[in-house]
Amino acid sequence: MAVSRAISFVIFLWVAFLVNAASPLDFRAFGLVPSDPWGLPGIILMPFLHGSASHLFYNSISLLVMLSILYGCISNPDRVSVACLRIILISGVSLWILGRSTTADGLTMVHIGASGLAYGLVSFAFCCSIWTRNLSLFLASLFVLAYTGLSLFGGLLPNDSHISWDGHIAGAFAGVIAASIDHKDLTCSAHPEFPSESPKS
Repeated sequence: MAVSRAISFVIFLWVAFLVNAASPLDFRAFGLVPSDPWGLPGIILMPFLHGSASHLFYNSISLLVMLSILYGCISNPDRVSVACLRIILISGVSLWILGRSTTADGLTMVHIGASGLAYGLVSFAFCCSIWTRNLSLFLASLFVLAYTGLSLFGGLLPNDSHISWDGHIAGAFAGVIAASIDHKDLTCSAHPEFPSESPKS
């Protein structure tokens, strides 16, 4: 069930990509442009728009892994869906207010892609594992961090003005905020917890 939910979401992203590729209109123009009223729809649409198949493929792997982990470790899956929506909204609003509206060479910066959501899910899972004392979720989060390694942290650095590194930061920030809101309502599956401190005599 956990994997099927994750696969369903990723399939939806690929359907949106193929529809855009087959359409005479380029829906990527509806991506998020910071501080521009015309870029407001991008707050919602940004995760569903991708620049290329390789861009979407990379995000698909990250989302499949993180969503499968979260849906598998958390017993009330609706809370995971709510967390995704929170991450999309919080990161989108933050990026629209504080993000770059132009690239280093003066072009309009249209932020697209689900990378921000992926970063948000990683930080959400890590923070929830700490606050709910769920060892399995904590170890799964560490595995993702170790597996992605420098590529994950490199995406937070302003090395390329054409990459939405500020969108990645906004996503990671949104994941922490979403975890602080939702962790009390999460019901984790019956997995081992962190050992509690023994009472002092």
